[in-house]
Amino acid sequence: MIFVFISNCTILNAQSALDQFNIENANNSTEKPIKVSLRKLYNNPEKYNGKVISVTGFMIIEFEGTAIYDTKNRNRKNKTNLKYWLMMSKKDIHKLEGECTHKYATVIGQFNRNIKGHFGMFNGCIMNIRNIELK
Repeated sequence: MIFVFISNCTILNAQSALDQFNIENANNSTEKPIKVSLRKLYNNPEKYNGKVISVTGFMIIEFEGTAIYDTKNRNRKNKTNLKYWLMMSKKDIHKLEGECTHKYATVIGQFNRNIKGHFGMFNGCIMNIRNIELK
């Protein structure tokens, strides 16, 4: 299991070759995350809007398509899929994409139901990401 912590603007990856680097959108919130499934998030986005959440799914990190999905077999173009945009800077995407993409992960960050990502392709956004745990 690989842990990537985004805290105090630093990522630490305890079991990989990634060097420490700054995360541009990290926040220092001490709010306890609410563990929620992607299905529950999809069914009740207003309940979690603005809250710090913890979700688990299949993470893809790539330019204009950084997101977490319920399974790796989902078609990213299908609007009914359970898919949520992960808001990261281009710089952070490039730093993480080789080591962390196409893997199952738990992501902790603030949920925003109104931000739909690139061309509105996603069901919402997880921003101010503070922790990514690779499975």
